[in-house]
Amino acid sequence: MKDAVTIACDCSPSSCKACAEQWFAKNNGEKICPQGRHPVTMLVPIHPIRSQIRAFRVRCTNKEKGCPWEGTLEELEARHLPNECPKEVVSCPFNPEECPSKGQLMREDLEPRLPGSPYSLPRQPHQHTCPYAPINCQHCQAWMIRRLMENHLAERPNHPIECPNVCGAVGLIRSTLQKHVDEDCPKTLVSCTVPFCPSGKMERRALPAHMAGPPALTSMPLSNRFRPWSHAWSQWSELLDESPMAIGRGIRVRRQTPLLSPSIIAQPPQRRPHGTLSWALSDGQQASTDGASD
Repeated sequence: MKDAVTIACDCSPSSCKACAEQWFAKNNGEKICPQGRHPVTMLVPIHPIRSQIRAFRVRCTNKEKGCPWEGTLEELEARHLPNECPKEVVSCPFNPEECPSKGQLMREDLEPRLPGSPYSLPRQPHQHTCPYAPINCQHCQAWMIRRLMENHLAERPNHPIECPNVCGAVGLIRSTLQKHVDEDCPKTLVSCTVPFCPSGKMERRALPAHMAGPPALTSMPLSNRFRPWSHAWSQWSELLDESPMAIGRGIRVRRQTPLLSPSIIAQPPQRRPHGTLSWALSDGQQASTDGASD
């Protein structure tokens, strides 16, 4: 009866305004008295009753959510619920229809704390989490909604970024990150520059110490790879020493040798007293020499 009215008709009964309007709607909008079925001309407010009811002391309707407020019914409806109650459900101010917190957002999620309020500190403010809240890019100062910021940063070539190897380098940006990883990052895994080194991959910062280590660490495996080449060279030396007449007359000498990979040749063959020894090595072919007179 906080909105008490008198139904203006022959019997003039009293009623709540909302109840009277509900009765009219139930009768297809026809305004007739619910008591005597007389035609109703208007609803007249009963101000003394309204004033008495609005002066009742009440508690906040959000008491179960933790609001400790107490006051008159008039204060509750006119000031506390519309403007003050931290537990009152409100709409998202950025996008009321699409915000995922629709129907769950309370006033305390929007404001850090009400000035002079005895209420406890709120949760994280909604503007710090809402995907539709406007935020400012710290790099280009452009404003956009939060859900678009990730794509915005991904498209900027000068966006600051951290090295994926967590090497601690500062000043890296997206456009130069790959160059840093490939050429400068001390934690990038690289291989020894000496062919056939058995050390495997190591961090770039460990490579100088590795190269400055004992020579046996790199030279011994390489010398092992040269043994077939050295053995073939010895065979040709013996052949040339035993056949000076054939070479002197320009007779071509040809001998099959084991296949050698070009990657294991350290220097070209040397000129011998009886002629020139030449090598033509390639994958899938055999090595040969041509001896010719001087």
